[in-house]
Amino acid sequence: MKHLVYIVLLLLPSLAFGQVTRFGLVVGNNRGQERRAALRYAERDAKRFARLLVDLGGFEPENVVRLDGATAAEFREAFLDIQRKIADVVPRKAPRALLVVYFSGHSDGVNLELGSGLIEYAEFLRLVEESGAGIQIVFIDSCQSGGLIAVKGGRSGPSFDLVLTDTIDANGTAIVTSSAAGENSQESGELGGSFFTHYLLSGLRGAADANQDSRVTLAEVYQYAYQKTVVGTARTLSGTQHPTYEYQMEGRGNVVLTYLARGRARLRFGADTSGEFLVLSRDTGEVVAELEKPYGTSRQLAVPAGAYTIALRRGERLYSQEIALKDRGRVRVDPTCMRERPALLASVKGSGPARSGVGMFLHYGLLSGALKNYAAIHQGIVGLRVDLGPTTLFPRFSYGEASIAAGQLDYFIRMYSLESVVAWRFEYSVLDLFGGILLGLSHGTQYLAEDQKFSGTMFTYGAVGGLDLPLVSGLALQIFWEAGVRVFSLNDELSQQLSLQGTVGLGYEF
Repeated sequence: MKHLVYIVLLLLPSLAFGQVTRFGLVVGNNRGQERRAALRYAERDAKRFARLLVDLGGFEPENVVRLDGATAAEFREAFLDIQRKIADVVPRKAPRALLVVYFSGHSDGVNLELGSGLIEYAEFLRLVEESGAGIQIVFIDSCQSGGLIAVKGGRSGPSFDLVLTDTIDANGTAIVTSSAAGENSQESGELGGSFFTHYLLSGLRGAADANQDSRVTLAEVYQYAYQKTVVGTARTLSGTQHPTYEYQMEGRGNVVLTYLARGRARLRFGADTSGEFLVLSRDTGEVVAELEKPYGTSRQLAVPAGAYTIALRRGERLYSQEIALKDRGRVRVDPTCMRERPALLASVKGSGPARSGVGMFLHYGLLSGALKNYAAIHQGIVGLRVDLGPTTLFPRFSYGEASIAAGQLDYFIRMYSLESVVAWRFEYSVLDLFGGILLGLSHGTQYLAEDQKFSGTMFTYGAVGGLDLPLVSGLALQIFWEAGVRVFSLNDELSQQLSLQGTVGLGYEF
């Protein structure tokens, strides 16, 4: 009898798949309407979500349609393709179909944007409802996406009383969006994706398995993604982001979205471990999952086989260990084997392999008010960029010249400067924004007619603001504005002069 019960328990997921055939439509588009900055991670997030549906969700690969950078016409055609697939299965081969739709891209609060094409929210909902699936689950990761469900009574908040089931008596729609109406959805260079999708994927890999039954339900993953997104975006310049949900469903139970037992490999976190863990792929440098684990509970994360760095945050300190996971492998994470790695987090940038957090830049600058009655000085500037967590250092050297012809007063200026900027970095959509302070020393020489010259050394302090806009992998456009005070000796007296400076150039991160 015990053996029979055990066999039945093992077969429960298979029985659920037999009753409900699962289909997925996963869409990512980095481009929106004209004048919108391109997103960095929307298409990459969609690829990761589609892979997870197949790996852990019980979706057959041929039943998952993924679109990257598609047009509005291709988006509509994909829905028709899904509709045909469902009609071919239900009810001849299975009594009920479940459809999961995921979209990551731009939205203006009224339409989903696919490049220059638009899909109105009302049309999108109609396409979902006409799919033929009895159970429809929608995830939208875009700015102002809460507007999609505002007209249907959607709400934001940490509670989630949604009741669904994989049995054939369930019917209806559940919609989860990354932000409320009027809010921006944000991307993170450190996470290599959007905040919402990062936490959604981490939750589906096991971080959201609150009852530790090795299955992650829609209710569990919404609760997890909501709480982590709110906390993760609270410190950003764009402000806190609140995921929302709406459902119209008949039937009770819980829709299981992922089964951790289906994972090709698993990381185990014992009851004696606690803290905030990051799982980083050593092959791609991406953050595969994030887990905040309290002491006294056990957790597991289902991840693909491969080589990983497991990082643990403890206050302002970071520790890590390297783990190799074989296919069907199970490895227990042991914090006692970790070593302190203070620069690790700064290296988790972008979509390629992990970088060093160090770069260089070359700028052109225009400086006014360098010395009293001096002209504007044209500068060439070279320097380094060093990321230290949320703080960035910009040590730099500059050389400047200016020639003035004003009647009988003709002169030439040459200036050398050694300066350093300490800036705090804020991530906003595709931009890195900076605000900080400037300290430096300059030596200037004024050359007059008849070989006369006057030299002076200046101490500089001031405030700096700037932005970093990625262009291609590793290369970015950088613009900085500075307002400072230059202190120097004039006629044996200490003098101060306000100076303004603007620079523009290119930066490259190794």
